[in-house]
Amino acid sequence: MIRPRSIQEFKQLLTNCLTPSRSSSHWWIPPVDAVQPIGAVHPWLRNPYVLSGYRVLYQDYGFYARSLFYKHNELINIWTHLIPTLIVLAQLSRDLLTFGMGPQYTAYYTCVLLTLATFLVSTLVHTFGSLSEFTHELLFAVDVSTIVVACLATTLALNDYTISDPGESLTLCALSRTSTEPDGCRVYIYWVVVRLTFVSLCLAVVGRVLAKIHGSTVALIARNMGLLTPCLLYFGTSLEYVRAHWDAQNPPQSLPYHLAHFVFWLIGGFCYGTRIPERLNPGHYDHSFHSHSIMHVFTFLSSFSAITALRCDMVRLHSNQDTMFSISRLGYPTTSTDLFYPVVLCATLAAFVILCTSAYTRHILTKLKVQ
Repeated sequence: MIRPRSIQEFKQLLTNCLTPSRSSSHWWIPPVDAVQPIGAVHPWLRNPYVLSGYRVLYQDYGFYARSLFYKHNELINIWTHLIPTLIVLAQLSRDLLTFGMGPQYTAYYTCVLLTLATFLVSTLVHTFGSLSEFTHELLFAVDVSTIVVACLATTLALNDYTISDPGESLTLCALSRTSTEPDGCRVYIYWVVVRLTFVSLCLAVVGRVLAKIHGSTVALIARNMGLLTPCLLYFGTSLEYVRAHWDAQNPPQSLPYHLAHFVFWLIGGFCYGTRIPERLNPGHYDHSFHSHSIMHVFTFLSSFSAITALRCDMVRLHSNQDTMFSISRLGYPTTSTDLFYPVVLCATLAAFVILCTSAYTRHILTKLKVQ
């Protein structure tokens, strides 16, 4: 595997990315032996129901960059998050031109930026994940961490823009010390969400690595709990909001988006967890929409629905209250610096956990002599 060590080598790699393969005159025609069957790849990289279309390992960056244009089993996975990356970036640019900057928009912009980062990291994972087994696990650890931190931002933004009184949500009441003092509830809920995110992050990243290396059922359960806890925290609050306003005479404009966010996530999670449709006909969906690609599509629809819902709630709150986002109302920090504290803390923790698990993964791969 070629790694750039200087500017000249980086320029050469970039040139290779934009140059068709010697064995092909077109980008969309794969080089000879560019893809291989499931038996030729490391077990960590296998989907047991996807039998072919795996890219060969240990190639240079240009080889995998060109794989955006020819058929293999990761092609749709790449494009189903590359296109959403561009869509969310366009939405962010539009909102910046519409609203500008200000402390009242910090939670929303943080949520959008982390959603954008999630899609971008996922695109890199599926594009360059076959550089080596170690790179594959490292990128997926970063991917999982980004998802958990993005869930943290979404939950805090929901508590900021959507829920006017924590007492109206059973989920928030379950996390709070009391439902009679909204501001006191918010302070406590704020730090409970941050602590749960810390725990979820560790469970998700460490559980994934241990499940891959040792095949431990306990580690697999820990990974799933780490991924599900931040999502369920958000959805519990969001669905309570939908229930509370479903029969209102003038329901909030964000209501269908909150509901769509949950429905899309549920469909994508079901397909990914059950490995449907490839489980029903192994080998038939190798190069088309297998479960991971379907999950990507519904993840984008779910995330975009969440962004739209938060945007509607933000505009509604801004139009109804001139004193919105005041500390007396929210009960927790609202300036850009204060709001970034939990995100920065979680990102720092993620880097530390990824560093530790990566070192352990490298150690195991060295022992197995496949690094």
